[in-house]
Amino acid sequence: MRIAERTATLKGLYDANSSSCGWMCDEVAFLLYSMVKFTRPEVVVQTGHLWGKSALMVLEAMTDGFITEQPIEADAWRADRDFSNFVTSRTPPVPASPRMVSIDIATPDDGVRWLQETYPGFEFITASSPAFFASPAAADLAAECAGKRVLVIVDGEHSYHSASADMEGVVLLNRPVIFLDDTRWIPHLAALARDFAGRHAYQVIEFPWYNGVCLLVPEVTA
Repeated sequence: MRIAERTATLKGLYDANSSSCGWMCDEVAFLLYSMVKFTRPEVVVQTGHLWGKSALMVLEAMTDGFITEQPIEADAWRADRDFSNFVTSRTPPVPASPRMVSIDIATPDDGVRWLQETYPGFEFITASSPAFFASPAAADLAAECAGKRVLVIVDGEHSYHSASADMEGVVLLNRPVIFLDDTRWIPHLAALARDFAGRHAYQVIEFPWYNGVCLLVPEVTA
């Protein structure tokens, strides 16, 4: 399985051992992978990188061709025609050149360089997320995201203040879908998600299993 082989390669380039920091288990990583498949974002932005497992899941979902080029079923058109037409009319197009931006205070390492070589659409920005969102580069990124489908993964520094700053920064990127990790491991993140949703007209659903994940989706009228 390519994704497992590439994860092992990436992990081998980083000393992925820590007594003070965890990372996405496979089940949560595949939820993220599925969200990329489902929403087909043109831009993905991540705060917090660690050794890159979540970035790899996103980049694989963007580029492995599963579903878009190799569908699970080749004759889905045989379903009810009106239903099929309805679904097709609401299916996001496949992005021509999707890209991912990962923001982390760490200095680029061999794993980051391997991701850049393996996935041309990957960009790593060395900065704390508060510093990045206060910089002109954030305005440039917001301009790039205007009119595009955007998915954001908030998984940086997990204090309420820092995570809230991340959320307030990323909401300017064309009101993206937001994937907020660790909401049961660190319960104040779930409270933050609910507060943010109320202020910014988002819907929020929390999956309480594993370390906890909140998905935040902008409210729509159609």
